[in-house]
Amino acid sequence: MKPRFKYVPRGFDKTLCLIPGWGADFRIFRNLDLDYNYLYALDFSPRNFNQSLVDALWETRIEKISLFGWSMGAFLAKEFALDNLDKIDEIFFISMRPHYDALTLRTAEEKLKSNKKAFLYKAYLEGFGSRDDLARAWFKKNLLRDFCSEFKLDELLAGLDYLGSAFIRPPDLVKLGDFKVFHGSQDSTAPLVEVRELLSQQPKARLTVMEGVGHMPFLHPDFKEAFRNG
Repeated sequence: MKPRFKYVPRGFDKTLCLIPGWGADFRIFRNLDLDYNYLYALDFSPRNFNQSLVDALWETRIEKISLFGWSMGAFLAKEFALDNLDKIDEIFFISMRPHYDALTLRTAEEKLKSNKKAFLYKAYLEGFGSRDDLARAWFKKNLLRDFCSEFKLDELLAGLDYLGSAFIRPPDLVKLGDFKVFHGSQDSTAPLVEVRELLSQQPKARLTVMEGVGHMPFLHPDFKEAFRNG
């Protein structure tokens, strides 16, 4: 499946490409209100992502793009930026992780094959922190049922395969120069300690930690303010 993109003009000078994570799609960003035009990744898949985004920029006549990569999307944002530094305006990594270990991915694969809906239901709700009540309620009302039922097993497994080979290493980040990172202090999917270690030798990186927030910090009501001040 080749990713498609939808451009949404919102009256701003810059455009932000919103790259979702594993087990999610563009709908996860439905309530995101940042001061950018949006380029949504539709029919999302890691496969052929770089070339598809290059094609989308050409089609929309966008010369410079800002990247908003969440979770798995952080790996894709990193890869695209390294290959297309001349096309990058800004980079925002949300809930990033250096890599996912093989045991975690193998366990997820086994549970998906055993009972996809049950595994997804538990995984989504475990992604919220103690200050995520509003975000959790919104997700349960608007996305939980659809996300648990709509994603095909082979697509989810393909995403796990991609994560098994995806890395964000310190030398990669050095090449990117300035970038910003946003992370929840209670992120159990991408532990904060790993991000701090990854960024420890990156003087140009700016890390904003949202206390009591889990793996989806952009769903928190305070995210827009944190983003502006980050």
